[in-house]
Amino acid sequence: MNPNDLPLDAIESQAQTLAAPDVENTVLSIIVTYPDMLDHYGDRLTADCFTVTENKLIFAAAVKQISTGKGCDAVSLMEELRGKVDLPYIHEVISSHNYGARGIAAHIENLADLHQARSLHATSFKMAELAYSRAPISERIDAAQAAVQALEVQGGEDEWVDAYTAAVAHTELIDQRERGEIVGLATGYADVERAAEHCRRT
Repeated sequence: MNPNDLPLDAIESQAQTLAAPDVENTVLSIIVTYPDMLDHYGDRLTADCFTVTENKLIFAAAVKQISTGKGCDAVSLMEELRGKVDLPYIHEVISSHNYGARGIAAHIENLADLHQARSLHATSFKMAELAYSRAPISERIDAAQAAVQALEVQGGEDEWVDAYTAAVAHTELIDQRERGEIVGLATGYADVERAAEHCRRT
């Protein structure tokens, strides 16, 4: 089946299996309560590891505030994210975990692995497109290999960016999207793009 023929609900259902909102909330709660955990275990954590838009914003703001050395809490996050994230939601996320910092390494690894799994899922659509392409097979194989190599590099040491730099960059990206200055890259799949637009609005 051509990937363009996949129904929207099927794409959304597949994507939901590669997300863990409860784990995202737990990680955010631990980071805010125990900011030192970010230094110890945050090397694999970026805003893209979060699938909930509000969680991406909370993470970016938390990292920004923690980087000043003053820490952060629900109140400081509410002040910074006022107008961007509902205040009750921030309080709900920050209060979602009260069992100490145990398990954060496993939780972060889980989110990082899911992030790469989502990248692999997106790449699979590219592979399907190449299979149906009329380009020479050698060119299609080269393109497929390049896509796989990009997955292997993702998250590697050569691509490492500290959490603060990544968070600031992601916050600016979200602001630019809200202002309409930039839009997401076109995938070539109408269903995928409708799903992405639906996710951005919900």
